Amino acid sequence: MPQDAETEKPAVTGERIFLYANQPGVVISSRFYAKFTSFIDFLAALAYMDSKVYRLMVPCFVKGATSETECATLNLPENVVELSWYGRGNHIKAAWSSLINALRARSLIQRAIRSRANTTVGGPGPNSFLFWLSLITPRKVRFAFFIRGDTVETIRNIYKGTLFYYPFVWSVKLFRWRVCRLLQEGRAKVFVFGEQLRQYYVKYRETGVYTISPLLFEKDLREDARLPISDAGPLCVLYVGRLSQEKNVMALLEACRRAREHGHPFNLTVVGDGPLGTEIASFIRKFDLFDWIHFVGYVPYGDRLIEHYDQHDVLCLPSFTEGMPGVVAEACARGMPVIATRVGALPTCFPEAIKFLEGFGPDAIEEAIAWGDANREELSLYGQKGHAKIDRFLISQNAQTVDRIIRERSSCTAV
Repeated sequence: MPQDAETEKPAVTGERIFLYANQPGVVISSRFYAKFTSFIDFLAALAYMDSKVYRLMVPCFVKGATSETECATLNLPENVVELSWYGRGNHIKAAWSSLINALRARSLIQRAIRSRANTTVGGPGPNSFLFWLSLITPRKVRFAFFIRGDTVETIRNIYKGTLFYYPFVWSVKLFRWRVCRLLQEGRAKVFVFGEQLRQYYVKYRETGVYTISPLLFEKDLREDARLPISDAGPLCVLYVGRLSQEKNVMALLEACRRAREHGHPFNLTVVGDGPLGTEIASFIRKFDLFDWIHFVGYVPYGDRLIEHYDQHDVLCLPSFTEGMPGVVAEACARGMPVIATRVGALPTCFPEAIKFLEGFGPDAIEEAIAWGDANREELSLYGQKGHAKIDRFLISQNAQTVDRIIRERSSCTAV
């Protein structure tokens, strides 16, 4: 017998995928800019796959003007949903803003559900925005988490020794537990940046966890062969990244100071901004290192930053914790060798490109750079090997893979 009209299950009429970017955008005259672009570029590439299916949600703030020295231009779809900006470096405000944004996003999701569309929400994880949404949306809504690093470890390093340490660490652990719970229930797919992260999440559900690495555009690959490091003059070392506690940049500066005293100096260029900016400037003044340390400040990704990669001999990343750092992929794209700590996805994703440090302290950093100085030809080979395998980090290829997986319902069935 035919089903009663009131109980008949409505036919699915399509797919709707909402993507949330936690990298804030700057809106100026209806154009979008950002300081950090790698993840939002990846989500934008996904959104461009099908404008009828994808909708990109970006926390934004409006600014009167900007310049190419402050932000990089974003190429975003026209149907971007502008959400509230959560404020820089304020995790309490971020949690509150995320709830407000989640309530707004819920109305878009409910509209999609009423149109009988299979609905998925994707974004970075563990994250307060997706945490709230997972609690206030129907169970038929699926989730896609893009997990770029060990957020718990990052928060531990940022707030070590402060009153906020335990509340923030516990909060992030709660967000991570929610990701694992949704994965167990078959309501989520988890895309991790690196094999090490995958090993953590497959403990909860082996199907539904995928390894990706979308870090750069094909246009940024160096086509000509990079010249071997010259034997003339001190080694030129580059640091690119946020100037914060977990990046361990002060140990790199101390290594530079000690190397000068020990008779094997190297030049260091520091590119980035963050809470340690004032301390770095004071360190350079205190030890009169102006001839050895060049503090550039923030440089958005583009021609100017690529010039820094091309003009220096080696990138050094002495971080206490990392996920899948885009700066290493950017260096590999230019054929540049890397000296870094053995953290995050680095050992499994970039082994050919990296001379690994034997510790986190200034002595370990100084020793590794001194080795590179004495073995410049061998150090150059790291960059050549990394460049040869950089294709798997292209945003376009990874976006195609994720688009295919995220639309498959068989491996992620809502309960």
